[in-house]
Amino acid sequence: KKFSVFDPPRFRPLPLPPMEGYEFRLKWSVVLRLKKLGVRLQRWDKKRAELRAQAPANPSASFGAPLAYCTQQSGVEVENVVVPRCLAQIGAILRSNLAVEGLFRVCGAAARMREAQRAVDEGKDVQGTVHDVAGLLKQFLRDMPEPLLTYRLYRPFVQAFSADDADQRREAVLLLCMELPEAHMHVTRFLMHLLQDVVDKTSNKMTPFNLASIFTPNILKPDSSGAGTSEDELSNHATCVGVVEMLIQAWSEIGVPPPHVAEAAKALPDEEQAKRLYTKEILGQPPW
Repeated sequence: KKFSVFDPPRFRPLPLPPMEGYEFRLKWSVVLRLKKLGVRLQRWDKKRAELRAQAPANPSASFGAPLAYCTQQSGVEVENVVVPRCLAQIGAILRSNLAVEGLFRVCGAAARMREAQRAVDEGKDVQGTVHDVAGLLKQFLRDMPEPLLTYRLYRPFVQAFSADDADQRREAVLLLCMELPEAHMHVTRFLMHLLQDVVDKTSNKMTPFNLASIFTPNILKPDSSGAGTSEDELSNHATCVGVVEMLIQAWSEIGVPPPHVAEAAKALPDEEQAKRLYTKEILGQPPW
């Protein structure tokens, strides 16, 4: 069974305004605003995306499984977002240990982490020391077949963060988050909120830049067939760290359209026409 990347299962909504009847007008308004900001979206490579969205051989697996699949199988609500059960447990454990110095810097024990990962994939609760659990979070993100911020949006994020105007840079980066598949948008908001909570606990000596440097290679990277780090990834590393650092600091705005974009969406007269324009823009042709 395949789970569509383009049109994933509907989960509980983020703190968006009511979207009934104007969902695609909002999506199209986001695309138009990004164009005005000089950011062009790449089209879905639908065939490759669907291959990465296949359900795992082990139906209870979380590590290495598509995020939409994990969320559909075990999703739980955490502060207005829905995330896989294992991530909710990891977040709860880490939030109970925010004062631990070296959180995310100190490695967990490899043997314990392998055992904990195996237990999670068997449907059991997350276990281990706080450093083991922090390592499991990084491993979960690293193993995703489609990175959290997606291959498709890698180039637009780099382009958005290169804008000269700081306000436009911030607006473009946050608008791009609205182009994430729904499960990815939920987990992005969840993760960035968690990392900001880590930052707020100053005793652990972690800054947004430190955390962004740690997490960026796992969540924002180009689609490369090679096993190692690509030249593209190396040349844009500082920019990508800047994107993630910005998202940590602006976590509460992830998934929330700016008022002027929401108003522009409501002003568009035809939801069906917006749907046709949007799907043609990102797929090259309507999906029907």
